Amino acid sequence: MKKNFLYIAKHSFVYSIGTASLKFGGIVLLPLYTGYFSLEEFGLLSLFLTTITFGTQVLMLGQGDSIVRYNNDAAYFETRKSMFFSLILFMTLLLTIMSVVGITSTYLLRNVFEFLYEYQLHINITIITTAITIINKLFANKLRASEKSFQYTLTHILKLAVIIIFSFYSLLVLNMGIEGVLYAYLLSEIFTFAVLIFPMIKEMEFKYSRQMVLETMKFGIPLSFALIAGTILTTSDRFILNHISGAAELGLYDLGYRVASLLSMIVIMPLTLTLYPVIFKMYKQEGDKDYYVRIHKFMAVILVWIGLGVSLIGKEIIEILAKGADYYPAEGVIPILVVSIVFVGMTWAVSIGMNLSGKTKNIAVNAAICAAINIVLNFLLIPYWGMYAAAYNTVLSLVILYILYTLNANKYYRIDYNHSVLIITLMWFLLYYYVGSLVSFNSFIIDVGIKFALFLSFPIVIFFMKIFDKEEKQFIKRSLRKLNKPSLILSMIKEKSSLNDKD
Repeated sequence: MKKNFLYIAKHSFVYSIGTASLKFGGIVLLPLYTGYFSLEEFGLLSLFLTTITFGTQVLMLGQGDSIVRYNNDAAYFETRKSMFFSLILFMTLLLTIMSVVGITSTYLLRNVFEFLYEYQLHINITIITTAITIINKLFANKLRASEKSFQYTLTHILKLAVIIIFSFYSLLVLNMGIEGVLYAYLLSEIFTFAVLIFPMIKEMEFKYSRQMVLETMKFGIPLSFALIAGTILTTSDRFILNHISGAAELGLYDLGYRVASLLSMIVIMPLTLTLYPVIFKMYKQEGDKDYYVRIHKFMAVILVWIGLGVSLIGKEIIEILAKGADYYPAEGVIPILVVSIVFVGMTWAVSIGMNLSGKTKNIAVNAAICAAINIVLNFLLIPYWGMYAAAYNTVLSLVILYILYTLNANKYYRIDYNHSVLIITLMWFLLYYYVGSLVSFNSFIIDVGIKFALFLSFPIVIFFMKIFDKEEKQFIKRSLRKLNKPSLILSMIKEKSSLNDKD
């Protein structure tokens, strides 16, 4: 079997550069934002950027996943170009109509709602940015489906450059405030569209197929509901925090989340981008279920390990990036949010069975249940415990989602994951974080040095526990030996053997 973890490692590394670039941009810009904006203004900016994220997830209708599926399904090889053209044309018309309706509504209702009157321009920029972002994401999914990871990455890096340059210019030179940052995001999406449109045209056959659009919608919309519910689960706390506790509390929470989301940009996004096409190619091949089990195991260990690193130095990251002591309390929610992001990745892993069997409606139903639980808990507990309630509620809701996904996936395509791996690594995470929290020598270098030593020792401890089997340990040792010799790194990346390769 030629599908392998080294292939995943190669493409995940490339994707990580692209996906991490935008998240990294959010980190790079933190000193600018925290130095320029008050805590309340920073929270308000977070609200607009979260709205773009939420609107993008909702209005994509799950068509990013449809592109990946039908591009890699042999049955649709001859029609994939006309399918792509039909889908882009349909989505462009739909988004144009919705944008016009949205902008018109803000104009008609601005005298009714004070927020619309005060921030009408900001909202309109947000609407337009969301529409263009969706088209760009569909283009990006086409690149991902075609495994053009380097082109995908280059596009994201260029987008990051536009955001950073124009954010600095709009704030420090033009003094445009929140409006300037929103314009920076809009300009970056326009630039990305200009870069991608001509390569995408080459991937199209100008033949509209209503039947193909209906088919992609049938596959994608149930996934869209799941994505919407998942997005509500992970973003509704911002809106509720802003409503109950105010923009300042939201600003602290958002800052903590930005740091915690380093885990997502380093591990989850690149891994899932790489793995989604692969899991369909592996489906019903020899050893496919063992392959999925190993993905689950390695994801659990890597997510918890990198999450530990982020949590250990969360305090130091905040103190470096935040230009004011008012922002320092944000470090308290970082480890809690890191655990929630670990479960975001792990819920994806255990949902593989539902994706493979096509039972995507169950993904939506389970996610909706957990989103509802999260919203209820937030309204009940945020008034008492603020951002900490929001963070713990997210963890609890995602743990429930992980359990529901596991139970439902096993009904249709049973995969015997070793869930104890996740439990054991999380227990070690708590122990290591507790030890790290005791480190306080009032010296940045000493504190970070000790925490880094703790971080490095974590995988060693996990390696000698009864988590990996003999074959997996040999794979890890073989990989590490090659990494110690720079001349062999390239050959390791290109190697086509795998853990399951018996040749």
